[in-house]
Amino acid sequence: CLIQVLNRVGDGDQFCYPLVRIVGKLISQKLSFDNLFSPSDQITVLHKLPESKTDSRNFSKLKDDSDPVRWPVYKSYFKCLVLLSPGINYITISYPQLSLSLSFHLIYNPFSYFINPSLSPSRPTFTVRMIYLISADEPNPTFQLPESLSSSCPNSLSSAIRRLQFAALQMQTFCSESLLYHNLPRKAFALLPSSSPSSSLPHITVFQSCLTTAQIHSLGDDWSSDQRAYSFFNSERS
Repeated sequence: CLIQVLNRVGDGDQFCYPLVRIVGKLISQKLSFDNLFSPSDQITVLHKLPESKTDSRNFSKLKDDSDPVRWPVYKSYFKCLVLLSPGINYITISYPQLSLSLSFHLIYNPFSYFINPSLSPSRPTFTVRMIYLISADEPNPTFQLPESLSSSCPNSLSSAIRRLQFAALQMQTFCSESLLYHNLPRKAFALLPSSSPSSSLPHITVFQSCLTTAQIHSLGDDWSSDQRAYSFFNSERS
């Protein structure tokens, strides 16, 4: 019985982006996974960090970076996302039903850009800045939600920033995994980093336009062929 990682993520691998996608399979002769998903079919992912740089190789001196996260298993296969912190990260994937576990470490270097695994890393020349645009008549900006979620889901500015941060990280990961799918080395565009050196989240620029909500709507919503809105906000930001 064992846990096998299928998408070429191995012990000691280095990443230039923090949100790592892990695809794996549970291999067991004791349990059949042919049935449909049930809530009991879950893996647990535990993420730990060294307490200090000197403890980076001492497995007895690790601190929990977060609570264990559970991900579903379907017919023995699973997918999970792990948000790495700068430096060395220790990951343990376990399947409690069969006492299976797999431990390995990954390295996140936010200041490198890996074109080819055989080459030395270099700093990115360009970075992508995520911008959250708000109108002039929004003193307390919020975003729209479906009516079914309006009472239970936060739609504040801080919530919008967190959502944009996660969306940006997902785009990075999708870019890298798409290249890997075509047997190319992992590669991703660089995001403007947070001001905190210990954070893996990208910086989100909140920009308040001089236009009101009604004036922004009057520019139209076809940003692909009608460039009025894009051109205006681009010049306003400049």
